[in-house]
Amino acid sequence: MPITRQELKDLSALRTKKGRRAQGLFAAEGIRLLEVALDAGRLPETLYYVPSELKLRGERILERARAARCPCVRLEPHQLAAAADTETPQGLIATFAVPRTSLAEVSPATHVAILVAESVADPGNLGTLIRSALAFEFSCVVLLGNCVDPHSPKVVRSTAGAIFSLTTVQAETSQTLQFLQAHGYHLVAASGVGKPPEAPPTAQRIAVAIGSEGKGLSQDLIEQSNYIWRIDHSGKIESLNAGMAGSIIMQALYSRRTSSVPPPST
Repeated sequence: MPITRQELKDLSALRTKKGRRAQGLFAAEGIRLLEVALDAGRLPETLYYVPSELKLRGERILERARAARCPCVRLEPHQLAAAADTETPQGLIATFAVPRTSLAEVSPATHVAILVAESVADPGNLGTLIRSALAFEFSCVVLLGNCVDPHSPKVVRSTAGAIFSLTTVQAETSQTLQFLQAHGYHLVAASGVGKPPEAPPTAQRIAVAIGSEGKGLSQDLIEQSNYIWRIDHSGKIESLNAGMAGSIIMQALYSRRTSSVPPPST
């Protein structure tokens, strides 16, 4: 079925934070992102497609969506160009419901490793952090302060689809610290005034806090942390960005956790 003028207007509005809030939806474009979403069990609210631009992989996505009874709406090329955030959406764009998970709904038994991102404003940095969180088994991302919207088009693309497999939560700093302390998480804060990564946290549950690119973490998070770590590097650069620093710390903790797990018996 063809798209209506109002539907196209609503779809285009998802490029803005206001539009996403009003509709409770976000958009994802392109073959790879939609393949990852479907593989993660995330079915679009609506899949929009341009028949003339679909190749084999795009046709398979359309078939999977139809088989799952997902509404599929045909677009003309100029309509997709008007709605898409990229120049090459590959004939496909889909809308997804924005998750509405609260911190109270986060299960400590399930989410034993949590990433806390405070006022990370750059979409590429937040996308990298979310992608690395999935890679290193940090299954929940808690967003504090003035973080960029994790469901903005640039962040969604930067996650390479990881956004579909993680729990994301918006929370207050005090609420988050109370949650971490109540459930026995050891908090590792990334800060230039800390020490190089040392002995790993002994707690079963771990949280890593990464601050804004310019100001770093708030004093509350630093004071309440169990560990303050810095990433040493050469003097050829002033600092690492938030995405890189957070990824290095998460990888270090992941490596220590997995190396301490005994191999399965044969």
